[in-house]
Amino acid sequence: MGEARAVQAALPYVVLSGVLIATRLLSPIETVLVGVVSFRPWDDLPALAPLHHPASIVVAVTLPFLLGLPARRALVLASLRGAARPCVLFLGYGVLSRILGGSGAAGAVARAASARAGVLLPLLVPLFGAAGGFVTGTNVGSNALLMPIQAGLADRLGLPVVVVAAVQNFTGSAFCLVAPMRLGATAALADDGATAGAIGRLIWPAAGLALVVAAAAILAARQLSLP
Repeated sequence: MGEARAVQAALPYVVLSGVLIATRLLSPIETVLVGVVSFRPWDDLPALAPLHHPASIVVAVTLPFLLGLPARRALVLASLRGAARPCVLFLGYGVLSRILGGSGAAGAVARAASARAGVLLPLLVPLFGAAGGFVTGTNVGSNALLMPIQAGLADRLGLPVVVVAAVQNFTGSAFCLVAPMRLGATAALADDGATAGAIGRLIWPAAGLALVVAAAAILAARQLSLP
């Protein structure tokens, strides 16, 4: 009986994982999803295919499972209504990123950092990434806000943008896990007396280690780039 319940509980996750993997590994499926709807809001950025986006797939797969549970329908509908504000916030991150890059503000921050940081300038790359992840609690927001500045730092450091972007993404992801809003949500989901502080104490060492690894990586890349 216990095994049957475990299998039933795991089924949505198994289906979701299978669908996500299929859309990434099977070219015909990817071609169809990208071809149905695809648009390019900015010429210098990749095209956006909403049906191929992981978030769209998560919604499409999980909604049938949730709506099939009568007791959960009201909760699902309430959650969808509550998602409006986060969606607007994510769009705002993207727009703000374009404003920072197009207005020259990101370049100005990079120049000011270069003037003040001196030999410690490479370390600002992982520190900015960590700060972005911690403050926004989302890697999308962290990258959207800070990638224009990081691109300016890459130019100042003489490093390929892809290297700096990788470090930004890595540290942003690591520190999203210890963002206060993330820890609070995790504690609420865990219930059973779990607190954000207790969870944070378990995760912070991993985030700190990620920052050290990122700093070592950017310093090594900087050393290799020097003539």
